[in-house]
Amino acid sequence: MKGSLAPLIAISLLNGFHSSAPISLYLVAAVVISMIAVGLAKETAGKSLHTVDAEAGASTSSMTRDMA
Repeated sequence: MKGSLAPLIAISLLNGFHSSAPISLYLVAAVVISMIAVGLAKETAGKSLHTVDAEAGASTSSMTRDMA
């Protein structure tokens, strides 16, 4: 099976509710989640990806140390 799950979810919502309103709400929720994710992502323009990976690794290891 190739492709996204969105069409299958839309068909299920349409069959279950016999209305396109739940599909619209599903799409609005997906957009809101996407906008939050983009807003929380750090800007990496002009940085080496090696530097970005090193910073991410350092913050991840410090979080695991803090939890122990």
